[in-house]
Amino acid sequence: MSHLVSQLVLATALLAAFASAAPSSPVKSGTARLASFGDVSPALVKRGLASGRGEGTYYDVGLGACESTNSNSELVVALNAPDFGPAWPPRSSAACTSCLAISSPENPSAGTVVVRIVDKCPGCKAGDLDMSPAVFTKFFPEGKGRFNIEWKAVQCGGGSPAPAPAPAPVVVAKPAPQPTQAPAPPAVVVVTKQHPRPFRRSRRPRRPPSQWS
Repeated sequence: MSHLVSQLVLATALLAAFASAAPSSPVKSGTARLASFGDVSPALVKRGLASGRGEGTYYDVGLGACESTNSNSELVVALNAPDFGPAWPPRSSAACTSCLAISSPENPSAGTVVVRIVDKCPGCKAGDLDMSPAVFTKFFPEGKGRFNIEWKAVQCGGGSPAPAPAPAPVVVAKPAPQPTQAPAPPAVVVVTKQHPRPFRRSRRPRRPPSQWS
């Protein structure tokens, strides 16, 4: 009997040793890269995630649930758990590597920031996004803590949105050159030389000799 008890104790100890030696699951964190946007992301639209509203917070990014490693300086986010979905492994979620265009009604002048989803936020409610500090500070200083956001799913393009095209140059039509007129020839002055009339002596009529005295 005592031998059986000893074997049971030994087996229990071995099981405990194996359990303690098993590796623990790594802690997940995430981020997203800068992306341009155009058409809506089909993967998120299929799941009814064309747009959303919630609160934005920030966290220290690293290795994300989508199994990409990023930094705090990248424009990336962790999507809330309800919208991310229960996919297993998490990297198979349609949300992974999808892009969102984020804006804030609290700071409209900040415009729109486009980010890539690379992580899952277990403590966030539907519509919320946990952002990298680089994304958060596009809208407010980190001391703000949280703010209201609106987002929509967009197509990732791998770069910043294309700048607006330069306005077309204005072409001013030049008037056609007028033909140059030749200068008028100088006027010709014809001077007529007038010859003086010859002097003629008047001649008295000759008297007949009978009238001579």
